[in-house]
Amino acid sequence: VLSRDLADVLGLKGMKGVRVTRVHGGTTAEVAGLKVGDVLLKMDGQVINASRPEDGSIFENLIRQYDTDSEVELSVFRGGKEDTVTVPLQSRPVSADELDEYEDTDFEFTARELAFKDKVERRLAEGAKGVMLSKVEGSGWAELAGLAAGDILLTVADKPVDGLDDLKAIMAEIKKTRPRQVVVFVRRGIYTGYRELEPDWAE
Repeated sequence: VLSRDLADVLGLKGMKGVRVTRVHGGTTAEVAGLKVGDVLLKMDGQVINASRPEDGSIFENLIRQYDTDSEVELSVFRGGKEDTVTVPLQSRPVSADELDEYEDTDFEFTARELAFKDKVERRLAEGAKGVMLSKVEGSGWAELAGLAAGDILLTVADKPVDGLDDLKAIMAEIKKTRPRQVVVFVRRGIYTGYRELEPDWAE
């Protein structure tokens, strides 16, 4: 939100609107030329009436009034002058709740594809690969190896995990060969590291 204090600093005293803090790669916003730091003042001529922290939902609510695949004309303040940018709207990214999951009852974890929001919150590249652990059962093989919900599996048994199909195939092979150890490479926050699972196949 373009707060009163921020508006004063930017030379926009008395103006209302929102400031762009991130432009996601590959989106219509990027293609249209929106940049971090742009201040959006109007949408199709209508003032974006946001000036307080609690006004954070106003811009989103304005966007929701439009149909997908329509266009909006934004009044943009950049570099000391106001200009207009036309941005085609696109469908909302699929949420984590809508993605398919894979439940592994042997290793006792559940995984899903990376959602757009996952990549945004963790500041991952648009084309980031891996699968997210959405659930890890207490005292299961996965937890005993140090894995936790929120970890991103990058490789399993030295094989890359680009998505859920890769994980399913790798785990199926592991259950056939029954190795003594299964080494996984994971991302947790800004860190990456190896974890070693030691399944007791007799159980």
